[in-house]
Amino acid sequence: MALARVLIISNPMSSTFEKLSKPIFAIVTLIIFTLYSSMTPMYFVLPVTIVEVGKWTPDESCGFPANYSVPRYASGEPAYDYNLNVLLVFGFIDSINKFVTSLGLIVVTLVLVAVINPPSTGPSPSESNASLFTRTRHT
Repeated sequence: MALARVLIISNPMSSTFEKLSKPIFAIVTLIIFTLYSSMTPMYFVLPVTIVEVGKWTPDESCGFPANYSVPRYASGEPAYDYNLNVLLVFGFIDSINKFVTSLGLIVVTLVLVAVINPPSTGPSPSESNASLFTRTRHT
């Protein structure tokens, strides 16, 4: 999204970048990056199964009816065995994604600041005030 902002600000009248400022672009981009960034966690979450391991019955002092019980759940055996090589690949991809994202945000932020605040070519305010002071002093 920061890259889209930089492109929009640096090319304000270009019809090529006009679609970047539409809300649908932001929604589609967020959905794509959410799905992409959730690949690694889903590798660990999807194969987990939940099984009923027993019933929980409260003490009589708790105030529940005499025959009240609630099922207890726990995680069962994974649907497939984790392969160490696959785990290493997913861990490496996740690390690279985090590293590239953190560096990319810094770079795009600096570019955005440079695009928004270009350096001025005229005299600084203190120089113009000093020259005004010297002109009024000599007259």
